Amino acid sequence: MLAEGWIEKQSKTQKKPYYVNSVTKVKTWKRPSSKASNNAGTKLRKPLVRETSYVAPPVDAVLPDGWVQKYSLTKDRVYFFCEELKLTTWQHPSMM
Repeated sequence: MLAEGWIEKQSKTQKKPYYVNSVTKVKTWKRPSSKASNNAGTKLRKPLVRETSYVAPPVDAVLPDGWVQKYSLTKDRVYFFCEELKLTTWQHPSMM
């Protein structure tokens, strides 16, 4: 019997079962034990966190010619792009 909150799926590439927690979406090759089912809202693996530093540009900073400001939905922050240079950066171009 599979632990509560877990679904067994079949890997097409590895040709073996893996398990997905229907609440947390955590995936694992190991069959979840009954202890894991008692707290289905807890992830089994700690997610990786990357620290980044951000230096804000001066308030009156103007984008150089050819640069546009865009917004990343996945990172929830502003980034900058220059079509001519084919360059993308998180840092304001006036700070580079």
